[in-house]
Amino acid sequence: MSDQTMTNFSGYELAAPYSEEAENAVLGAVLLNNDAYMGIAAFLKPTDFFLKRSELIWSAIQRIVERGDAIDLVTVSEELRNLKQLESVGGTSFLFDLVSSAPTSVNAEVYARLVERAALRRNLMEAADQIKRLATDETLETDTVTAQAEKALFAVTERTLRRDVVTLREVLGEFYERVEARMNNPDIQIGLPTGFRDLDLLLGGLQRSDLLIFAGRPGMGKTSFLLSVALNAAKFGAKVAIFSMEMGAEQIVQRLVSMETGIDMQFLRLGSLSQSQWELFVQATGRMSEMHIFIDDTPA
Repeated sequence: MSDQTMTNFSGYELAAPYSEEAENAVLGAVLLNNDAYMGIAAFLKPTDFFLKRSELIWSAIQRIVERGDAIDLVTVSEELRNLKQLESVGGTSFLFDLVSSAPTSVNAEVYARLVERAALRRNLMEAADQIKRLATDETLETDTVTAQAEKALFAVTERTLRRDVVTLREVLGEFYERVEARMNNPDIQIGLPTGFRDLDLLLGGLQRSDLLIFAGRPGMGKTSFLLSVALNAAKFGAKVAIFSMEMGAEQIVQRLVSMETGIDMQFLRLGSLSQSQWELFVQATGRMSEMHIFIDDTPA
């Protein structure tokens, strides 16, 4: 990482994380091989480059690709010249240097990831500086400070949650192997069991990529059903998160315990248990305390 350029951060002089070598290598690799661009354009943005000349060159390459033209020294030089930016990046001689000094186009994604990581670190530094300014502003309510701080941090980390594009060939290969494995092992459990046999036969269990919406009129048993699914999934070792905007955490636990023990919720609420029910209660709470169930009862 280069550290020649300094930036003021929270009262201290800190080096802005960047790698001039990586930025040059990315640009040189793309100028050498147009195919390298498609592999990294999905995640690398012009603002990820620290050096202004690198940002201008990458933006020019993007515009060229959007027009459907080929990327080479001539087209990039002309694009920059038309925008009166060619001299700002160092002229055609610098573009020639990028190509001649590029290690290889094969590792273009590796170089691009170095640039992306450095950009993420710089953005985190800026977000931290913004959060400090918010925290020291006595005119702001703490709820406002917290909300703005979360927004600033999420704006930086959001892109790390996005998945890169994948080719149809890659997905087909994985899908083929999965179907073949199921054919060879018809009894294998496909997804996470819900505990309801007919539903598992219909859905193949709960799948990672599925979004299931369970709807019904009030009083039809939606909450009871979904809590049963959550409890059954936890018994199979799954980690379950329950978000409730109406019921408190203790109410949810009360219903879960009632399901697990068969004890009426009213008896649990009043603490009116027989000796045998108390023993069931103690055993159930012991088992359930080992389950990976997490509850968020933040109100709407």
